[in-house]
Amino acid sequence: MSQNKLKVAFEEKKPVFGLFVFIDKPSVIEIMGYMGFDFAIFDGEHAYPDLETVEGMVRAAEIANITSLMRVPEDDFTTLSRVLETGIQGVLVPHVKTAEQARRIVRTCRFAPLGDRSFANITRAGRYASTSPSEFLSKGNEKIVIGVQIEEMEGVDNLSEIISVEGIDFMFIGPYDLANSLGYPGNPGHPRVVSVMEKVIAEVSESGKIAPGLHVDAPPYRVEKWLRLGARFITCGEDITALKRGFNEFLGICREAEAKVR
Repeated sequence: MSQNKLKVAFEEKKPVFGLFVFIDKPSVIEIMGYMGFDFAIFDGEHAYPDLETVEGMVRAAEIANITSLMRVPEDDFTTLSRVLETGIQGVLVPHVKTAEQARRIVRTCRFAPLGDRSFANITRAGRYASTSPSEFLSKGNEKIVIGVQIEEMEGVDNLSEIISVEGIDFMFIGPYDLANSLGYPGNPGHPRVVSVMEKVIAEVSESGKIAPGLHVDAPPYRVEKWLRLGARFITCGEDITALKRGFNEFLGICREAEAKVR
């Protein structure tokens, strides 16, 4: 079973960078890997990739040496179990508010003795039973990373208890939903929202237990600022945003040339 690069980076306290992926095409994942991104998060909360599609995207990630993650739509046992059977290297669970919820997620995603993940090495995760049961069980917990997303004040209020849950690898702030929870919908740059984000990143970083992270797609969410505060898991946009910016740049060059020859 291949090593999870994010696990290594987290242990070495190194930052990692990736994008949320809404375009459910394996080629997008391959391009991201070849461009040097550390991870790709398939968005199952706001988009709807089926599991067959997810398997193809996981294969593309393996080819391009980029870690594959999926933001699941919910934290129930069946959803998490079926996603993990694709051979994906990690999950991000949104709207985590309590330590008990975090413990339930860990129990679902980890094999014993850390959890009670259901065993089926005949799936792709077990390489269709070509991986021995003992190796699948012993290496399965090492292969995946688990992230919990904090995006409501209830989660912020319970932050220290959530951090203490064994088996979580990283914590991730959702700025827009956090802004909504604080009463500033659509305004994650509001000073009150930024202050809470700073508090979360600092507390998670100071704990030394898990990697703190957040989404930093536009000003004032400067990457350098958050790295200095301790953030180590950073999504710097989405595939669609990157595509739009690239299109805009290319078209701008053409329009400028057109203006010069008129």
